[in-house]
Amino acid sequence: RIRGANSTEGGELLRRGRVRNTTYWDAKNVHLDKINVKVIKETNTAISLYKAGQVDQVVISGPQVQANQSDPGFVNYPTATSAFLGYNQTKPAFQNAKVRQAISLVIDRAALAANVLADGSTASTGLIPPGLTTNATSGEDFAKAAGNGLSTDVAKAKTLWAEAKAELGISQLTISLQTFDSDRVKSVSEYLQGAIQQNLGGATVTIGLNPVANFLQKVKGGDFDIYLVTWAADYPDPSAQLGLFKSTAGSNWGKYNSPAFDAALNAAQTTHATDPDARWKDLLEAQRILLADQGGTPVFFQSQTLLRTPSLKGVTFHTSGPAFTYKSARFEG
Repeated sequence: RIRGANSTEGGELLRRGRVRNTTYWDAKNVHLDKINVKVIKETNTAISLYKAGQVDQVVISGPQVQANQSDPGFVNYPTATSAFLGYNQTKPAFQNAKVRQAISLVIDRAALAANVLADGSTASTGLIPPGLTTNATSGEDFAKAAGNGLSTDVAKAKTLWAEAKAELGISQLTISLQTFDSDRVKSVSEYLQGAIQQNLGGATVTIGLNPVANFLQKVKGGDFDIYLVTWAADYPDPSAQLGLFKSTAGSNWGKYNSPAFDAALNAAQTTHATDPDARWKDLLEAQRILLADQGGTPVFFQSQTLLRTPSLKGVTFHTSGPAFTYKSARFEG
């Protein structure tokens, strides 16, 4: 599920209402009468409404996080959401692994997280974020077990880029970077544009910020060179995100096709489905292959940062699946 491409990016607002389902099996433990959700494109407008007491919860990002950290309603959650680049591998330039590897190597993920996002999001170490799942035998987190499979090396990137241009017989490459319209991904897209253009000679990046429906239409139709997306795991298992790159997956918009990757993922889902340790190794291997190929380029692990009326208690946050459960939500004081 694309997290950030819905009401939780830039404008999830909670207001008290009056209507509730009195026939719900546990209705006696549901405290709110109604929840109203509005989507407001401008985060600053949403924050103004929050501070005016007109709404009770709003998601924030970027500069708004830094400016509101002292607010008594400031809340930050880690999520199982990974932001990554996908490449259109039906096009010769992006079939070349050196192009993809060079782009990955010019991304300073730590600086991006600290200075551009500045919202509690962290640098990607792989596709699978911390906290998604642990080993059934050892209890070790998947992201920790996998280690950091990503690095920044501008000198190496330039070498790979020069080799790729020679192999492709080109001196210039215009890259269409498509994403969805939100404050967070706009800032990240602009950072990526600068990093690529400044370090990879002859590269020009154009950014397309699209309403979510238009973005999905473009990527599903192959109308892109690179896309940037934030994807939340629907369930707490690495396959929730690794499966996006399986050659037969409908969500494999860039048409990445690696028999070795497919074999590792298929083994995890079939042959070793009932052998936790073997399955764990399969999934680690699948991620290792994806990162070595740069079939997709992880960029950051997204946090969820919001302002919530301090008297609103009992909201449950989930790292995977739907972000919030309001069953136990209530106002105190």
